Amino acid sequence: MSGRHMSRRTVIRGLGTALSLPLLDAMIPLSSALAQGVVASPRLVFLYKPNGEARGTWNYSGSGSLPSVLSPLQNLKSDFTLIHGLRNRASEIYADGHAPRLSCWLSGGPLPATDRWETTINVGRTLDHRVADHLGGQVMYLVGPNDHPTDNKFNGAYFSNLSWTGPSPAPRIRGPRALFNEIYGSGSAPESAQLAARQKKYKNSILDYAQDSTSALMSKLGKSDQAKLNEYLESVREAEKRVNSEPVVACTTGAGQPSNPTDFYAYTDLMLELLAQAMICGKNQVTSYLLDCEVSFGAEGHHGYSHQESAADKAKFLDINQKYVTRLQKFLARLKAQNEGGASVLSKSIVVYGCGIGDGRDHSTDNLPMIVAGGGAGKLRPGRVITAQDSSLNNLMYTIARKMGLTISKFGTDGNQTIDI
Repeated sequence: MSGRHMSRRTVIRGLGTALSLPLLDAMIPLSSALAQGVVASPRLVFLYKPNGEARGTWNYSGSGSLPSVLSPLQNLKSDFTLIHGLRNRASEIYADGHAPRLSCWLSGGPLPATDRWETTINVGRTLDHRVADHLGGQVMYLVGPNDHPTDNKFNGAYFSNLSWTGPSPAPRIRGPRALFNEIYGSGSAPESAQLAARQKKYKNSILDYAQDSTSALMSKLGKSDQAKLNEYLESVREAEKRVNSEPVVACTTGAGQPSNPTDFYAYTDLMLELLAQAMICGKNQVTSYLLDCEVSFGAEGHHGYSHQESAADKAKFLDINQKYVTRLQKFLARLKAQNEGGASVLSKSIVVYGCGIGDGRDHSTDNLPMIVAGGGAGKLRPGRVITAQDSSLNNLMYTIARKMGLTISKFGTDGNQTIDI
């Protein structure tokens, strides 16, 4: 495309469909900052896993093989930083081992003073939304298949939400079908309904209804971009097949979405694959994903094993936590494999993975499991192990806020020191 360039906002359109595209060479004018190696703010992803870990199982000095629970990440050691010693101090004053640990993770606390937690729902605006506000965008908030009910201490919302607009939880996307439609739907309700009816009758792909738009775009691209676009469209088609072929989820899903995987790990893998596609096509810049609610039993009875009342329980707990890390590994590898303007999508991202509980046995707030992955568009130095002994989790969130361009002097109750990530 000599003398001109294609807009980064170019989409492929069809009935009920609007597919954003990966970054193509045709979208990068030679004089642009990206062509000169300067990149915009990194993509930001928060991944929260529930129920803590077993004490000591994340211990690692930085040399040799990773411990068993982290072993799926062995080949990605240069792409993340492992942080030891963080403490969820903001959550310690509340009389529950799960709900405040999650609610303070991205909000930084404090939770509002009340003696009626079971009926009062009020959490401040979380970091993801503050970053999105700064960038002029919105948060894509994903959730796992389960919610926790209200108990005699806390409303279920505190167990079941990571992202808050303040004072209420953010709107949620639950299930691969809902996420697929969010990423690739046109936003037109009548068109979407018409497309769904046709797909049900003829078993067609959304791509079949966008062939004219696809062909017109292909004719304007060079061979390299054609190959990249074909690879991307094939990943969309494959994800769509997985969404449509899986049986309905068996977990507790509230209103429920059709065509969600019945297996928790298949559900999570597909959600993360779709999230990767959304990042690749520039659909979103800030995402939070609550992999499952606190006190969740969704992953093979996860919470039941977290108290580690026997050697067998601890072994099963470790096995489940390792499977969570395997989901993370697949996601990071997917981002690393995707080239974008001469660098990987992972190198232009900040992916935070962790939990607000240290040891699941006693619901401790110290030695939180925490990984920060990606290069952050040059803002991070991955491939290290950092000890931030007894440093507040809020200091990490304060650091990430600063990396994303926020000019704040404090985050949450006590976050005012940067951590060298």
